[in-house]
Amino acid sequence: MDSRIYKDLVVGRILEQHARFDPNPLASYGLQALFFRSSRRRADLDNLLRGLLDACTIAGVWDDDSQLHELLATVEHDVDPRVQFMVYRRG
Repeated sequence: MDSRIYKDLVVGRILEQHARFDPNPLASYGLQALFFRSSRRRADLDNLLRGLLDACTIAGVWDDDSQLHELLATVEHDVDPRVQFMVYRRG
C-alpha cells in the first residue's frame, strides 16, 4: 500500500475514535503498536512505525513525534493485515 494512502487511513481512524486532542508540547508520550502482516515477507519495523508516527502527528495526537519517549512495537503474521496501537502520556 502506498505510504500516503496508509497515513490517510490511519489519520481517519484516529479521528473517528477521538474527535479532539489537546496535545501538550511539553508532554512525553509512549506508544505500543502491534502490526499484523498477511505475508511473511521481510517487514522493516522502522518503516511501519514511520507511517504510524506521521499519522499520529497529522491527527494532532502530539505536536511532534520527538515527544515520543517510550516505544514497544511487534510484528505478527495474520491473514487480516492491520495495526493496533495505544498512545499514552508518560508521567
